This record gives sequence, structure tokens and C-alpha cells, in this order.
Amino acid sequence: VVYDIFPTVAHLAGADISPDMNIEGVDFWPVFSGKKLDERVLYWRVPGQMAVRKGDWKLVHLGKTPDDGVDELYNLAHDPYEKQNVASQNPQKSELKSELRRQFAMDNSHRIDDGA
Repeated sequence: VVYDIFPTVAHLAGADISPDMNIEGVDFWPVFSGKKLDERVLYWRVPGQMAVRKGDWKLVHLGKTPDDGVDELYNLAHDPYEKQNVASQNPQKSELKSELRRQFAMDNSHRIDDGA
């Protein structure tokens, strides 16, 4: 992920990243020596659609806000091509929906109003 480049390069250069810098990425250099990174949430948003992924689960939301629109849920371990939406029969949806709302709120709090 692009956010991980800065922390990784900083580590390789021997630089410390202060917590007050609020960097979202992580140093992924340990992956090259066979270690696993801690599980984390991935979030992305484009006009009219947003998604959150945690582990094998991905929630895709079609709508402008997390509470307006339609949810699709996929287990990527069993369905890597996202062919079978299992949102209606899976309790995993509520945890990911809460995470989607949290990420959306953080995303909006970081946006700069350009007056448009």
C-alpha cells in the first residue's frame, strides 16, 4: 500500500517517526525476512462506492455514505473474484459495517473544504 512506503523508507534510513506525525502506514520491511504484519483494516473510497477489508472479509458499499446505499459482503478466501455476495446471511457484516462508518468519519474529518 502506498501509505507504507514512507514508514518503510524511514526505517531503512534509520529515522524515527514521531507518533504526533499521525502516519497511517506501517514499516513493511519485516515481510522481506519472512515475518507477518499484524492484521489491519484496509479502506478505500471512490465516488459512489467505498469498501473496507479485514482479513478474508471485504465489505463493499454502493452509496455516498455508509448509511445510504447497498452493502455487498465477500469472503475473499473462498470467493477471490467476488462472485457471491453473502451479506444477507453473514454476521461478519455488522463488524465491518461499523468499521466502514468509523473509517468514513475519519476520512471526512481529514478532508479540506475547498469552498466548492
